[in-house]
Amino acid sequence: MSKHPKTARRGPKKTRAESTRIPPSTARTGSETTLDDGVRPLHAGLLLVHAICLLIVVLGMTPLTHNLDDIKVLLFFCTGPGLMLYALIGMYRGKFPYPTRWVGGGLLAFALLLLLSTLHAEFRWEGWFQLLVFFSAMGYFLSAFVLGSDRRTAEWFARFLLLLLLLTNLIGLFFFDLTGDPDHKSGLAFLYRLLYSERPPTTTGSNLQSLLYTLYSADGTMQSTILNRDFYAAFCVLYLPLAMLFALDPGPSRRPMVWRALGLLSALFSIVCIFFCMSKGEWIFGTLCVVFFGTLFYKVGETPGLRPRHLWAWIIGVGLLLICLGWMKSPILLGRLKALAYSIKSRSIIWDGAVEIFKDYPLLGAGPGNFRIYFPQYRSDDYFQHEISNVTLYAHNYFLDLLAETGLLGLGAFCVFLGALWLGGMRWAFKHPAERTRVLLAAALVGVFGMFGSNLSSPNGRWVIGASSLWTMMGLTAGLACFAAGSARTRSGVRWPKWTAATLASVCAVVWMISIYEGKRYFESAKHYAKGMRLMDPAYQMMNAGTISARDLNDYLTLASDHFENAARVRPGNISAYYKLGSIYSTLSHLQRDLTDESSNSRGVRAGALQADRYLASAKSSYETLREYAPDYAEVHYNLGIVYHEYAGLLRRIREGKTAWTPKDARTPDDRMINEYKERALEHLDRMSEMSIKPEMARLRGRQYMQMGLHEKGLEVYREASHRYPDDREILENYRYAAAVLKEPRALADAMELLWRLSPGDNQTLDDLLRICVDFKVEDVLERALERFQRINPIDPRLYMARAHQAKWQDRTDLLLDEVERHVRGGGRDREVLALGIEAASAERHDLADRWIDLLAASDE
Repeated sequence: MSKHPKTARRGPKKTRAESTRIPPSTARTGSETTLDDGVRPLHAGLLLVHAICLLIVVLGMTPLTHNLDDIKVLLFFCTGPGLMLYALIGMYRGKFPYPTRWVGGGLLAFALLLLLSTLHAEFRWEGWFQLLVFFSAMGYFLSAFVLGSDRRTAEWFARFLLLLLLLTNLIGLFFFDLTGDPDHKSGLAFLYRLLYSERPPTTTGSNLQSLLYTLYSADGTMQSTILNRDFYAAFCVLYLPLAMLFALDPGPSRRPMVWRALGLLSALFSIVCIFFCMSKGEWIFGTLCVVFFGTLFYKVGETPGLRPRHLWAWIIGVGLLLICLGWMKSPILLGRLKALAYSIKSRSIIWDGAVEIFKDYPLLGAGPGNFRIYFPQYRSDDYFQHEISNVTLYAHNYFLDLLAETGLLGLGAFCVFLGALWLGGMRWAFKHPAERTRVLLAAALVGVFGMFGSNLSSPNGRWVIGASSLWTMMGLTAGLACFAAGSARTRSGVRWPKWTAATLASVCAVVWMISIYEGKRYFESAKHYAKGMRLMDPAYQMMNAGTISARDLNDYLTLASDHFENAARVRPGNISAYYKLGSIYSTLSHLQRDLTDESSNSRGVRAGALQADRYLASAKSSYETLREYAPDYAEVHYNLGIVYHEYAGLLRRIREGKTAWTPKDARTPDDRMINEYKERALEHLDRMSEMSIKPEMARLRGRQYMQMGLHEKGLEVYREASHRYPDDREILENYRYAAAVLKEPRALADAMELLWRLSPGDNQTLDDLLRICVDFKVEDVLERALERFQRINPIDPRLYMARAHQAKWQDRTDLLLDEVERHVRGGGRDREVLALGIEAASAERHDLADRWIDLLAASDE
């Protein structure tokens, strides 16, 4: 209770009758009840362990992997089950309380349905991984539940979360360049220059230098150690109500002003960081959290030692700060606010895909983690126009994710758990006689509300960094509600059978070992993948720039392929490794043939050709393995279209005896097998066109059709793409080339018109366009071009040259004579136009004929 009752604003008054409704276990002055002294060391130990686990997950980063936060998965898998085992052993011994029936039952039902959904799924490999993620998250939930169920431990745990938020904010502000200067003026940039001058890291440099340089290069984004601006903003929203609580009411402490100051700083820095994250969803729910918590605190809290004028001064100060920041960042801010409708549209494309998946798998869903596999089949073909990744892992909505992956049953079980958690917390946030318990519950509930609000448009709760904090806060909420209900001490409270904890603890011990093993595999695979990327990316960049020799490129890519092979071997679920392998082997096959063509040694030619064939077969095997894990992954259909076409050529060479090496699946190739691979190539290219209409895919697909000799299909691809993307010059040039190859005048005129519209000042293109339309009588294209041409330059003689031909086609002699006369007055001397005019004027016995004959003769001279 408040030590300063005279300065307290107000608190809810309880009658004696109302106070007696609280279970006897909370009878110690109706407020701060703790467990027996013999139990406290267990809580203290769990508090220390949980704090360390959460701290290393939040702060964990490594330069050893392609994504700096891959180590968080390993840490999460190693710590979550350990926390669960600690909690379950304490429950078995009767030292820790059990969750209430609705909370615990809903959670167990959800876990069971996750297992059933995985067993029912077609692609179980991702489901098992997601089960381990959920299992580890349950460790954080149960541990936080136990800590929240003890009043004194809950207070210290809340203080730790406050310090964690403050530390993360300080790191975020240190990493971030507030000026936006391209010269990097962040604190991290200063530190890097101090330690390493301006030198970028080398392959022999330290890991610390590599990590600092990566963060220094990205200091224009507010991300702290969360390494994602959306996820970091959601992290701040989750803990912001706790910071506000300590700023308003520091709780029982010998140094309340210290904790109030820490709360004020944490709240201020969190609001600033949320603003600079520039994440619209978190702006909205961060604001709602402030309003929601303020309303709850007004109803159930007190402000000891804090006068109203101090509170208003702080509110006005933060408001002025945000106004200043908004004014400084107004160009960026307004741009992001204007894009709100665009963001909703991009999300709705993903949400629609989740709903379609649910319709096909209504009860148990497609399987945990299987959204990424099925979504390409259901997404609209214009999805890429809204800056959506080629590989979409989640539905960007927590509940739609559950609906698509676990069906109605899984979502229902989770909603039972979440509803019991929310209703129980809200009930005691208003009913409990102890003010501190009420406000702690209010802060935890509002934080959970803000996080799930953020999860309506972001997958942050599905990633390890979001899951660890979200489930921790939900566990704290459940524990505080359990304490408030009095079930922490009394036998009459909610109890589970003793064998439940024993069984779960035994299962937990086994799964913990599996989690550690899977976490190590995940991390080792990520390290091999990163080594491969560090070789592959610069190799492709140098290849595109023409700054690397063919042999050096071959060496780079060969070494990279070894690392990707190891990544896939260590963890077969690393499907990106198969994609990179297929790309590298396909490149190596073409590269080896180029080197073979340059060789003058007949033995070298044969060896190079054999190696190229082996690389081609390896590319085919890599892409086919990838399709076993994810049938529609990224551009796998385009790549298989290329590889299968080339593989058909390899089979033809084998049948003709032009190669000495034969793949195992092609011992005796015949025409049927060769034609089958040609048909597969076309099927995959057509499948790609159904899944994506982005310009890169149109260019690649059209080019491949042209190389395969299917010029008509290539022309059709370019025709469709050119009218969808009339500003893409490369597509338009390809369209013109395909039309010229097929000698299609109408398509050629269409392509030329689009090119001229893109560059109206290009006279050569205009001349070619007019000549094609006139020579081949492409009237509709010519009419559109002349209408635009007249607006640009109404006195150009070329305009009337073309119109003279139109008049001739329409058999309108008077109009023809007028157009020829305008052509001549504009300085035009086109022989063909003059000849048309002379013929028409002579037939009409017009006096213009003689003058035009003289002009024609003069032009001949």
